Amino acid sequence: MNYFIPFLFLSLIGCSTFKPTSFDESMKPIRFEGEGRGRISYYDQSYLFRFESVIQKKNWLLSLNIPMHGQEVLEFENLDKRSAAGKAQEFESRIDFELKKQIKKSELNDERIITHVRSIARFVLAPQLGLKTVCNNDKCDLDGETFVVTNITDGVMIKKHINKNYYIEFNGLYPEDGNYKRTNFYLKKDQLKEKFFSLELFWSNN
Repeated sequence: MNYFIPFLFLSLIGCSTFKPTSFDESMKPIRFEGEGRGRISYYDQSYLFRFESVIQKKNWLLSLNIPMHGQEVLEFENLDKRSAAGKAQEFESRIDFELKKQIKKSELNDERIITHVRSIARFVLAPQLGLKTVCNNDKCDLDGETFVVTNITDGVMIKKHINKNYYIEFNGLYPEDGNYKRTNFYLKKDQLKEKFFSLELFWSNN
């Protein structure tokens, strides 16, 4: 069942133009701590929610409060390590299960989508985690994983390929008071505009 509650914040974003000129300038405004509202979509499910996000030690905790549904938590553990230990969380497993209805199993080879969202977060937080990235032009490497960083109008775009067809795209958009007002995670397929999974976070000012 879909729960859709219209919020004006989804479309009312500042109109100022920002074009970062360096890697550091484009990455610095990305935030993973705070609160706000957001939207998560996968297969035929779409939910709007309020969220709280914190970094505790080496973990990123994202708590989603979904109207008429309850609380869900995405916990990205041990970000200082390439792979997280343990089994997939319940919410993560449900997302992957629903995605398998939309995408042929053979095309993703049982990949856990949230694992690749975790990789993007780990790359962005690398300086804070004490991890070393090696960059050559727009391509950066972290522990054998490759990320393509592109400065775009109003922010930055980061891509990480899962395989030759599918990739995770991250956007940090609309900086204000030193932070991007919006961050997005998308699962996309080359040559298609369709988003198979999306996690969009609209950050409050506090």
